[in-house]
Amino acid sequence: MGPTADISTTEFFAALNQHCEGMLELRGLPSKHQQYFDDSRSIGPFLIQHAKENIYFGVATRRDNTNGRLENCQDLGALFMDLDFK
Repeated sequence: MGPTADISTTEFFAALNQHCEGMLELRGLPSKHQQYFDDSRSIGPFLIQHAKENIYFGVATRRDNTNGRLENCQDLGALFMDLDFK
């Protein structure tokens, strides 16, 4: 592996969605507080408010802020897999 670089959370989301249009969806758990963002640079207050929670995000951007269902997904900047080995 090559050298690594630390990047901020906003830089991560900007890189992930650099070729995508649409809204970014974030959720804090366990509160289930959900919020949509037009611009990844505006997520800071949400992250601060939910700093003690797990933060989940939609890999695909959303067309609008109605829901995270498949029919509302717009662009996919990356592929994500969650594997739980038992």
